[in-house]
Amino acid sequence: MSIRGFLEDKDKRKIFYTLDGEEENNSELWIVCSPIFEEKVFTYSFIKNLADNLASKKNLVCRFDYLGEGDSDNSDAALSVNDWVGNIKNLISHIKCMRDVTKVNIVGLRLGANIAMEAAKECAFEKIVLLAPIDIGEKYINELLRFNLSTQLAAFRKVKYDRGSLKDSLLAGQSVNILGYELYERLFLDISKLSLREQLDNIKSKVSIIWFDKTDKISIPSRYLELSSKNPNLFLSSLKLVSFWHEPKYINVERAELIQKVTEAIDDLG
Repeated sequence: MSIRGFLEDKDKRKIFYTLDGEEENNSELWIVCSPIFEEKVFTYSFIKNLADNLASKKNLVCRFDYLGEGDSDNSDAALSVNDWVGNIKNLISHIKCMRDVTKVNIVGLRLGANIAMEAAKECAFEKIVLLAPIDIGEKYINELLRFNLSTQLAAFRKVKYDRGSLKDSLLAGQSVNILGYELYERLFLDISKLSLREQLDNIKSKVSIIWFDKTDKISIPSRYLELSSKNPNLFLSSLKLVSFWHEPKYINVERAELIQKVTEAIDDLG
């Protein structure tokens, strides 16, 4: 059974969500956090297949659009990562009012993984699965701004505004277009401050991180290997996989190997 609807937050902003799972199989809830901007578009098929797979294993599964994205209210320029954490908290409370939920878990892809970790500071998740999380937020911001530079080259045959100028514009309250999506100052600052290593400090939930690489030589950063050796609740694994969130040609690929890897990661978490 699938339920689609809107949930209003305290500011009357509407969050679109989909809840999958049979009525009688409602003890464990999975929140699924997508990437943002164009990456969300390219990974929609995978996210949907992942949710279907989790629901087939007698789970409740909630997918949603962050405020400012998809069918949720396209709110003002002051949106922040904290607003998206609030989306997650509101959805959990809403679903608990509808269903007898005993455990809440969360899975996130790319920046969605880091948003999940931010939510973990305020929510008691039993299990957390992170797929190709953003290691350092500032580097990710530079990746996003590189798309703007590429667009400038295509449009003007030169870069009129370099990365430093784009950051100055953001800090001055202007938006920067990232492949048709507007990035504003508050979100720019929030993402820039993110550090996966810091997010993992003092985490009490069981966490599984799956790293991707298009080659066989997948390198898990040593700082996470060291942390894993000290934290029995942190599980690390890797998978040879192209960065399908940047490639339109992969938009409808099922990604069965990744879904199987996620299943194995969840099993490892117990």
